[in-house]
Amino acid sequence: PPPARAVLDSTNADGISALHQACIDENLEVVRFLVEQGATVNQADNEGWTPLHVAASCGYLDIARYLLSHGANIAAVNSDGDLPLDLAESDAMEGLLKAEIAYRGVDVEAAKRAEEELLLHDTRCWLNGGAMPEARHPRTGASALHVAAAKGYIEVMRLLLQAGYDPELRDGDGWTPLHAAAHWGVEDACRLLAEHGGGMDSLTHAGQRPCDLADEEVLSLLEELARKQEDLRNQKEASQSRSQEPQVPSSSKHRRSSVCRLSSREKISLQDLSKERRPGGAGGPPIQDEDEGEEGLTGEGPVWVSESRKRKLEPGLLGLGKEGLGGLDSQGVTLTDLKEAEKVAGKAPEPEKLSLQSLDPSGRPRIPGVENSDGPAQRGEVCFLG
Repeated sequence: PPPARAVLDSTNADGISALHQACIDENLEVVRFLVEQGATVNQADNEGWTPLHVAASCGYLDIARYLLSHGANIAAVNSDGDLPLDLAESDAMEGLLKAEIAYRGVDVEAAKRAEEELLLHDTRCWLNGGAMPEARHPRTGASALHVAAAKGYIEVMRLLLQAGYDPELRDGDGWTPLHAAAHWGVEDACRLLAEHGGGMDSLTHAGQRPCDLADEEVLSLLEELARKQEDLRNQKEASQSRSQEPQVPSSSKHRRSSVCRLSSREKISLQDLSKERRPGGAGGPPIQDEDEGEEGLTGEGPVWVSESRKRKLEPGLLGLGKEGLGGLDSQGVTLTDLKEAEKVAGKAPEPEKLSLQSLDPSGRPRIPGVENSDGPAQRGEVCFLG
């Protein structure tokens, strides 16, 4: 019985079958035997070469004629986009293939586009159906993106990548689509894959990077794309670092700024004034500020002015009569003077409680340099000097 087709079509690591090898060896007898036993005439190796590509490239006319007579596809396209005619070097081989193309009525340009158009049609169907293709090449494990990258089907690649196809998908040898694009020197495919995250340092099962497998014509391009990827990676890391820096709340800044505006002397002055503003001691009612708007307090009594704000004090608040302030210069009252006055106030008897409204001009305490009159009381302004 004839051997099983699986045995006849078995290949080595490069996808070379027994029929390929017989064509390479120019052994027409073995070629005939294999074809008669059921070997696949149009089987392609890992680079898309069929036995007819081999015969045309080597110039073996007898083998080429035999293959054509047994169904060899004259319009087969390899991974470089070449037909067998494109590989013919001798005039005799070129004449043979052209005559066969004319006889079969093959459109050469359409033949070169046929695989791309078929893959493009399949990709659109996959996208419209909402399911990405899972089919792989039975021998190499290559995906649709591997095939498109190797053969430069850029539109197919764009559709697959935009739909979320993994640019780091591996075939049976650990090749990514970028390995394939680099190996076959497809510059546009390399650029597109790099823009979508194709790794320049991705390793095959043999430990090879895309640049290790690349065609010499794309090596400089791969180096440039690797630098751009590195720059983008550094910019992204720097941006993430800045976004993770702790932010100081604006309210904390405001409170710290407000405290810093007060000197130690101003703080002590405010504390002393706060204690003194209660006319009967701690239990007495506080005197309101001028800006609180009570009419009975307007213009009544001397005004003590600090650097932070003005405070109105009731006459006799410190327990001093006109003699108590007689020795103070109204333009140079110091903190020491205030403390001395406070001590005197503590020893003096509690003054008689009078309402501000009951005071008449004649009963107001005199302050040196300020004259009493029947009109509105003039304010004697005494400044705290910092």
